Amino acid sequence: MRRLLVLLILTCSLGNAYGQAADAATCRLTAAQFPAVRGLRLGMTPDEVLRVLPTVLNKDELFRQAHSPDHFDVAYLNYGPNQNGDPPQFAGVSNVNMVFYRGKLVDFSIYYNESNAGGVAWLGIADFIARIAEALQVPGFQAWTTGKAGGPVLKCEGFELQANLNFLRVVAAPFWVDDMNARRKAENDEKRRAFRP
Repeated sequence: MRRLLVLLILTCSLGNAYGQAADAATCRLTAAQFPAVRGLRLGMTPDEVLRVLPTVLNKDELFRQAHSPDHFDVAYLNYGPNQNGDPPQFAGVSNVNMVFYRGKLVDFSIYYNESNAGGVAWLGIADFIARIAEALQVPGFQAWTTGKAGGPVLKCEGFELQANLNFLRVVAAPFWVDDMNARRKAENDEKRRAFRP
């Protein structure tokens, strides 16, 4: 009986310690608290984003992309620094893909140059995420889980980070995708109801 009591106390203590360690590694940042990445942050309007993107070329095309939502209120903006004057703020970045939903930035992906194109030769995904975590003040690799697509994901309050070598995605998850999918489903349901053979 005494051994059982000692074992129970030890198990509870270890469980508590593990729970506290896991809790300390949880990302409690909100999108508003999360630092800007290359000047970009979730919630920005298309005009705010365009002011951040230094542009020498293609200004009209970038404006058109950012201000042309589809009928589900989604607009896409693709920014290639080397096609727009290669600004120093985006040194080492090959491309930035952005998604606006109802006039707000809800998703952006930054593609960094590969090592054969002058980028960093990372030792692996853990090395890359360690640098991301240090720079953005988020929990390190051990706090990241495997996402639906198989890559590392860090879930924070109302948004998440996704990473692969030379790739970082910041997404307001999952509200905008769920909302858009619900609207698509409702539209399709209505089309099915209205269909006449």
